[in-house]
Amino acid sequence: MTAAAGDTRAGVFLGLLLLFFFSPASIGQDDPLTRLARDLAGRPWSLRVSVEVSEHTGSPPPTTTVRTSSMRVTYEPGKAVTLALGALRVRAEPGVLIAVHSANRSAVYHVQRPGLSIADLLSDELPPLWCPWLAIALTADPAAWPFVGGTTPGIRWTSRTEPDQTDGPLVIRGVHGSDHTRIEAEIVREPSGPPFLRRYTMHLPRDGRTLRFDFTAVQTDPVLLPLEQPRVPVDSIAALMPSPPPLHLGDRMPPVLMTAFTDENLAAGTFRPADAFVDRDDPARPMALILVLTRPGPDAPGRLTRIARLIRPARLRSGVEGVLARPTIAVNTEETTSAALAPLRRAWRSSYARDITIPNTEARIPDAFWTPASVLLDRIAPDQSTVIVVIDRTGWIVGVLDETATSDSLADALRAAAR
Repeated sequence: MTAAAGDTRAGVFLGLLLLFFFSPASIGQDDPLTRLARDLAGRPWSLRVSVEVSEHTGSPPPTTTVRTSSMRVTYEPGKAVTLALGALRVRAEPGVLIAVHSANRSAVYHVQRPGLSIADLLSDELPPLWCPWLAIALTADPAAWPFVGGTTPGIRWTSRTEPDQTDGPLVIRGVHGSDHTRIEAEIVREPSGPPFLRRYTMHLPRDGRTLRFDFTAVQTDPVLLPLEQPRVPVDSIAALMPSPPPLHLGDRMPPVLMTAFTDENLAAGTFRPADAFVDRDDPARPMALILVLTRPGPDAPGRLTRIARLIRPARLRSGVEGVLARPTIAVNTEETTSAALAPLRRAWRSSYARDITIPNTEARIPDAFWTPASVLLDRIAPDQSTVIVVIDRTGWIVGVLDETATSDSLADALRAAAR
């Protein structure tokens, strides 16, 4: 039960030249950021937080993909946080978390973990949760990284642009990490009320591209947890949700969301299978995508090493150029840590030979992903530890092979993808 959300990277976005004068962004007791953090942490509020994620390049067309999503958040200082995440409702109090799903009115997930804070509970029990307002409120820290929970170092606020009109926004800018992720916080200062964070923008660079996250918030009604009737306890949040239908050879690959990870970062971006085929800058786009779905465990690095070494011989035997292959780790919540997943990524990277006919796509797509087992592997091969899925450029599943696959059997699936 984890999904995805999170912290991706891309390159440089060409925009309009902003003609402002900057001054150092000092953070003191009367600074707007400090007052904002104090206000968010100290009073109850309910917000609808929306995020638009877009990928930008330095040449037209500037935007290649755009995704939007939203959540509702009710914050009660020191008492509870209640979330509406689509059909899922979650309430977290210190040491206690309760969740229900609108599609399953007879079940409830209720876990007690004495000693855990609200932030740690949400981080442990939910997929990566990106919400600047909630991250600041739970820490009372104006420099908090907008990922709820965890120990990521904070933001270094470096400059500010004062409003050019009385009612204009104050824009404060900062950076994070060695990759120079840029942050902008747009604060509205009402004469009769506290500062309000109206917009929060992250620019995450990678390989000449920029992944831009635009968070906005508006006031909304409080989120309520519907517990008006008796419910049967279940042992996970995933168990609240209706089981997705099985997937077979010949089915269309659904637009499942997977989370990229690195050795240090569990949420380094998101990916859908169709993203492999949309690189407008690469004239030789992939003919096929290979997803190697595997469960973590002691044998997983060896399985990934063996399969990674099959890819190049299979490409050569099939005669198909433009084959992108990536591992996807099918996890359960307790397994989703960077320390647990990093050896699998390293095993793949040390053995996988990139396809030189699609250099831009190979560079653009992250090295490895994770997703809850219920999202893909359990739908395709619930009793297997590893399965190889071949997808053609129109989105159809043209090959499903188990971990005993040979380069010949994989080559046959690649030929099917190229037809």
